[in-house]
Amino acid sequence: MERVAINAVDGVLLASASGELYDELLDRLTVDASDRAVAPHVRGMVLDLGAVQIIDSYSLMRLTQLSRTLAALGVDLVVVGIRAAVASALVELNVDTTRLQTARSVESAMRVVAP
Repeated sequence: MERVAINAVDGVLLASASGELYDELLDRLTVDASDRAVAPHVRGMVLDLGAVQIIDSYSLMRLTQLSRTLAALGVDLVVVGIRAAVASALVELNVDTTRLQTARSVESAMRVVAP
């Protein structure tokens, strides 16, 4: 089963997804991120979706669930790299993106989760 690699840098989990965000990948990401997030030194997670071509409303819902799961563990999730075309499509479809914290770059996201 394919996985999203999660690395830790200065108390921040860094992950980068590519290709399609299919159910099994999102399931595995949620489990792996949750398992890593319980470490006492982890303060946040940055998820880079710059290499993801399509994010549908279901995938966005799953990412929101991941964010809520991590929040319950005291870890903030910031998503970066959402392509302009993907953002436009989500807005056109009237998908609620307000529950997902985003940033323009990994550097910006790092400042949010590890000030």
